[in-house]
Amino acid sequence: MEFDKLCIICLARYQPVTKNLRTVVSVIKINGDLERISDHCVNIAQSAEFLIANPTGKSYEFLAEMAQKVMDMTQLTIKAFITEDCYLANKLMRGDDEIDKLQDQAIAKGIELMQKQNQLIPSVLRLINIAKNLERIADLNTNICEEIIYFSGGTVTKHHTIS
Repeated sequence: MEFDKLCIICLARYQPVTKNLRTVVSVIKINGDLERISDHCVNIAQSAEFLIANPTGKSYEFLAEMAQKVMDMTQLTIKAFITEDCYLANKLMRGDDEIDKLQDQAIAKGIELMQKQNQLIPSVLRLINIAKNLERIADLNTNICEEIIYFSGGTVTKHHTIS
């Protein structure tokens, strides 16, 4: 909230134009995306606490792979923001499809496991929840990348085909 307030003060005091205006507006949007990412991280932590208290005895490498890819994407998104690297931002946006596929795999494996061992349903639902939160974090990283491309080069990529 403090950061948004500072951006609004900047807009009012300095009345930025062109790239400076795009940057301030984009930073306000990115700030909201970062807040939502942190909300998803809290959801993941809560599900993890449940799973620690209710272990299934199963291995979930696919979820670890998905988490690693999302963490890598987040780090690279921050790098793209700091360096205003439109090429990297564009590349990261294209990588979101891979995360979507991993979420689909996690849900399919979860359904299969619940059908075989219905006593694991509460735990598997938490695992699916983690996958959904990870996928949403990847989507929010994509939103941030769209803003990077916008404030850096003035190109709007939302709802358009990524080049």
